[in-house]
This record gives sequence, C-alpha cells and structure tokens, in this order.
Amino acid sequence: MAEIETIRNTAKQELDSCKYQMAKMQEKYDEVISWTELYDAADFAAKKMIVANLINYVEVGTDYDIHIDFNIDLSHFNIKLDGCTFGQNKTA
Repeated sequence: MAEIETIRNTAKQELDSCKYQMAKMQEKYDEVISWTELYDAADFAAKKMIVANLINYVEVGTDYDIHIDFNIDLSHFNIKLDGCTFGQNKTA
C-alpha cells in the first residue's frame, strides 16, 4: 500500500508540474497572439515599432544565411520555416 501511495504522489507531482508548464505556455501564446493582432491592425510606423520590440537583431551571412535573435522564446510553439526551427531565443 505504501508503494502505491508513493507512486500516486509522484504522479500527482508530475501532473501539477505539467499543469504549471501548460499555464506558462498559455501565457506566452497569448502574448504572441496579442502582438499578432496588434500588428495586423497597425499602420507602417507602428509595425516597425512592434518588430523592433520582438527582434533583438538580424544577421545575414554568406549565401543569405539568416540568423535572427528574438526577444521572445518561440521554442514552445515549435515554429518551423524552410527546415529551420525557431527557439531558445535564437534561429538558424
């Protein structure tokens, strides 16, 4: 019985951890969506300001190799573009 109680407690802790992570991901998702909605309705000057707040810098290397450093973490969204994964505040 004690072993089952231990397994139950461990499972409950894992579930609570997953719920916490999901809540954090939802916050980040809501933040990205709000920026998207704001961007869609903005004029050109406001769009430039929004992009300036979302991106730290962009590097363009030889053969148009592009590196973008974001101010937000896109890794939770598993966003891909032409085989490149956006995440850990860096892109390749």
